[in-house]
Amino acid sequence: MSTAVAPFPLEKSYPVVLSDEEGPYQLKEDQVRSLVVLLATPTREEGLLLVSRTHAVDSNVMSYVARIRSTGLKFERRDVTQREIVEAYQRNTDSKKTRGDDETTRQRAFLSLIEEAAKLGASDLKFIVGGEWTIIRYLIAGRGRNVHQLTASEGVLMIRTLYNSMLENQSTSLNLLAEQDGNLRATYAKQVGLAGARVATRPGRDKGLLMTMRLLPADKGSSPTLIDAGYLPQQAKTFLRCTEQKQGVVLLSGATGSGKTSTLKICAEHVDRREQGEIDIITIEDPIEQNLQGHDANGIGGGIAQSPLVKDNDNPDDAARAWPRNIANLMRHAPKIIIPGEIRDKASAIAAFDFAMSGHGVWTTFHAFQAEGILMRLDEWGVSRDMLLNPSLVIALANQCLVRRLCDACKQPLSTIWNSLTAEQQHRFKTFTPVDGVYVATNDPNCPTCKGRGGGRTIAAEVVEPDEAYMETFRNKGGLAARRHWVFEMGGITKTAHVLQHVAAGRVDPRHAEGDVSLLDFDHKYGLHRAQAAA
Repeated sequence: MSTAVAPFPLEKSYPVVLSDEEGPYQLKEDQVRSLVVLLATPTREEGLLLVSRTHAVDSNVMSYVARIRSTGLKFERRDVTQREIVEAYQRNTDSKKTRGDDETTRQRAFLSLIEEAAKLGASDLKFIVGGEWTIIRYLIAGRGRNVHQLTASEGVLMIRTLYNSMLENQSTSLNLLAEQDGNLRATYAKQVGLAGARVATRPGRDKGLLMTMRLLPADKGSSPTLIDAGYLPQQAKTFLRCTEQKQGVVLLSGATGSGKTSTLKICAEHVDRREQGEIDIITIEDPIEQNLQGHDANGIGGGIAQSPLVKDNDNPDDAARAWPRNIANLMRHAPKIIIPGEIRDKASAIAAFDFAMSGHGVWTTFHAFQAEGILMRLDEWGVSRDMLLNPSLVIALANQCLVRRLCDACKQPLSTIWNSLTAEQQHRFKTFTPVDGVYVATNDPNCPTCKGRGGGRTIAAEVVEPDEAYMETFRNKGGLAARRHWVFEMGGITKTAHVLQHVAAGRVDPRHAEGDVSLLDFDHKYGLHRAQAAA
């Protein structure tokens, strides 16, 4: 009499049926599904391939095995009976409802994290998966803070839930070995009081994962001015004069999260209000971050139309071509001014310059450290110097960053922490600030006004309105010479000089100025400080 042998308890080690999931491992043909099943661990890092022992050399089976190997998945192969394969698929069908309940629970948990981060004023929520653990980190006022910890497997499952069911137009499941991105569905963003959220993932160390979610706050209704945001009056005047021209290229640079989109929003609403909604302004955004308020003479809106970047999220090559294609398409909509969210490469830069050459205004953002750094990068990309160094075409070069602002209720004089400073800090602070009028943060969690979070953030900026001499200096002598010309001959105020004014006014801790903008002697190093101090 034969003895029945219980099948290996696969569900305990490999509960996921990859060949039954949408994605690169999915098997749709019933005939092939009866011959092979691919199982995986909860993190999808390791697989177990079960093959019918009587169909090991079947052409369909061999083709599927080759497909798995091409993905780089680490897996073990076992030959089993067809009955065990059928039972594996059946167990998966029976457990789908349970897994659906688990996914709903993880959705709620993720939304709770997003809501908590938003209430704390975080700009970014991060998952750092590596080794045995997942660190959940919030970026608040430009500074990171570790706030929660999960196991590595639970962290991956949380991110997988995000990709499976919480992103807009997302047909691709999470791939631990690839760079991916997407946008949080509007319904979820609204639930937690956000305008939206951008998601990006990439591989991490130890077969881990990095996930960053940029949180986009909901519009507060009222629109501040550039001066309210932190610009100096003369900087705001220059910036607005350039945008009011309604032709030429306005380039605003800064790091990710430096408030560039908010600044362009202020400018767009200013021009729309000034023109009483009679000129058409169209944006391209990825995603739409803030609600731009139009202002026409009849009080029924204005001339601002916002549009999302049209791209195929599942095709990285298409995503790379999306910006220049979308910019070119706007010509058919007859705008006076366009605001493409970002110039990312030579193709999108040329598309923007071509648009401006036709007599339109183009305002956009760029990643560069200083104002003249915009010209330096575009020059390196090969943008024609005839366009790039034409001051009637490139009408404004700006750079900004956000710096932590002091809470007026709990700030203290610099003298209270003087002895704790390094000798180098003491020297810089004595040399470049009026020490007696300078204040520092206490980070007092018991402060009834800020609860240890400070007074928000303000802008340190520089705005260049190029003239022919500035452009010729850049052409013949380079970026640093052009910067010196701007400061000495044009009265330019660098962002270091700007933040020094914030410090002198008691608005910014000098330590924060150095951490968020630059060392206070940065301009002095290049011979620029004396001229600006006089200004």
